[in-house]
Parts: sequence; C-alpha cells; structure tokens
Amino acid sequence: MNYAGRIARLRAATGVSGRTAFVVTRLDSVAYFCGFTGSFGDLVVADDRAVLATDGRYALRARTEPVGVEAYIGWQGRELLPEVLSSLGFRFPATALIEAEGLPLPRWERLQRCCPAGWMLEACAGLVDPMRAVKDADEIALLRKACAITDAAWCDVQPELAPGRTERSIARRIAELQLDHGADEWAHLIVASGPNAAMPHHTPTDRVLQGGDLLKVDIGAKYGGYCSDLTRTVIIGEPTDLQCRMYDAVYRGQMAACAAMRAGATGEGVDRAARSIIREAGFGDYYTHNLGHGLGRVKEPPHIVAGSVFEAGNVVTIEPGVYIEGVGGVRIEDLGVVTDAGFERLSLAPKPPSLAGPGAI
Repeated sequence: MNYAGRIARLRAATGVSGRTAFVVTRLDSVAYFCGFTGSFGDLVVADDRAVLATDGRYALRARTEPVGVEAYIGWQGRELLPEVLSSLGFRFPATALIEAEGLPLPRWERLQRCCPAGWMLEACAGLVDPMRAVKDADEIALLRKACAITDAAWCDVQPELAPGRTERSIARRIAELQLDHGADEWAHLIVASGPNAAMPHHTPTDRVLQGGDLLKVDIGAKYGGYCSDLTRTVIIGEPTDLQCRMYDAVYRGQMAACAAMRAGATGEGVDRAARSIIREAGFGDYYTHNLGHGLGRVKEPPHIVAGSVFEAGNVVTIEPGVYIEGVGGVRIEDLGVVTDAGFERLSLAPKPPSLAGPGAI
C-alpha cells in the first residue's frame, strides 16, 4: 500500500500548513492512511509530520504496524488529541481540521472544551471520502481476493442447503467456510428463508428450511481489511410461477444495471436501468431500497443514488431486490469495479438466469 502517497494527497486536499493540521478520526480512515488496525486512535497530519495517537493497549502495534507515521502513546481513557496538538510546535493561531464523518457529538463537545491554547477546531466533512472512493490497484487486489473467498464459500455450502437445516446453522457454516478459504473474519451474514426472505435485512434464526422456500443469502468476508459482498437467491424444491417471475425481474434488472454502470454514469441512470424492468414486471412496489453502495474497508461512497456520478476505480455493489410479505424475497448482488468501459465484476459466483435450486450453474 502506498501510504506515503495517500498522506501526501491528504495534505494537498486539506491544505495543511505551518498553521493547519488535519485530524483523521474514523478508524477505517486511519487504517486507510497508515495501516493501523487498532480499535482506538487518531491520525494527526501536519505539513511535515504525521502522528498516530493511541493508548498503551496498542503501544507495540503502533510502533510496528503503521507506515510512515510517528506513534504517540497516552493513557487509556484520556483524550489524547489535545496532547498531540500541543506537542506539534505550531505557530499560532493554528487550526485543527477534524474529520467530521463519524465524529460523535459528545466527543466534539469534549474536544472543544479541552482544546489547547492557540488552537481552533473546525469540523470538516467531504474531504476524505472522495479520496477513498477511488480504489488503487492494491485495494482492488484485496477486494478481488475477498470476493474469491466468499464465492468459494457459497459454492461449497450449496450441497448442504436442504430441508431440515436452520438459517442459523447455515450462517455458522458459511462463516466457517469463509475462514477456511482464508478470510481474516466474516463481514456479514444474512440467511433468510421462506417468509423471512421478505425482509431485506434479516438476522438468521432457528427457522427450518422447507420445500418451496425462497432462500436469500447475503454474505461477505474481510481480507486484508477489505470486504466482499455477495447475494444469491435459490429455491428449496420446486418454485411457484410467482417466485419464478420475481426472480426473473430481479435477474434482468440486475444485469441491466451492471450493463449501465461505467465511468460517467449517474446514480439516477443506473438505478433506472434496474428499477424500470422490475416495475414493468409488476413488482415496483416491492423494490424498497437503493440499488447499491460503495465498498472498501466498510460501506462507503459512492452510493447508487440521485446525484452520484461514477468514476473509474469506484467499487460498488449492484443489488436490486423484490420482497413480498408472506411469500419471500429475491435479491441478486455483485460487487464490481467501475471502469471507463463498464463494470468489472469481482463477484464471480454462479448466477443462474432463472430460479433454480442450490448448485445450479
């Protein structure tokens, strides 16, 4: 990872100088800029220094894991940012720009109360996310590996998807398979069967799979700090005509949206490609969420919503769905990279063109 290049771009984007510093507060952003993966820390970027502030729990990690930054180790439970700002030797008055996204209001108020003399604090939004939204080759390689892990786990679990299994047991099995295939950890697990599949986001339960169930599985793995995201829907047994029509509408909508995605495309345009097909099939009222979101270390911009314009290097999900209470739901999702030519899928698990049981290609 080119952490030095990322910090250099941050300096340029935020205008740090002898009187201005930028404070990275989100842990996923801290990891993006220097590689630190502890659960507590801020990264303070000045014109000639970058300082990671954390506590004694991460003293060894902070001295060995981050790249190109100094480590400041303080006491656990204490607000360390004022101590670091005081140590920088800035000319006053000076300004600390604080990454606002994800900054809790109680912490912002605490920082204002204990701001060291000579410093002004300014909450600053919209600077880090655009940098993170365009993935470099190293990031795409990690995302590709994470997707390969999830693809393999999905293929491996399919022989076990049969009446008598519970949602919870399938979720545990998928988590195990992802770890077996090299995941650092599983990122998320949605296993929803029968009527439960009508909930776009569902926590696996002890419900037992039955013949005729739609089974919606939305899973992800973490590898090297980056996440995969895959959704497939299968039928346990024989499908009804309604279930087949639901799947057909979602499949055609998802394929159309994938075909519409490319650098310069708009959120409205890509969404319309999927939603118009689903609406024309009679399921418009049952498609109740956005088409997709950006993904890297976490869910992040750009999202497939009005106002978005996509760039080469964006990594997004495309995941339309139809959900009917009492019947179930269908969602099909791939993660991919936006390019000048189109949408390069990173999720390569089989995606049957018509509703089929587990194992169909």
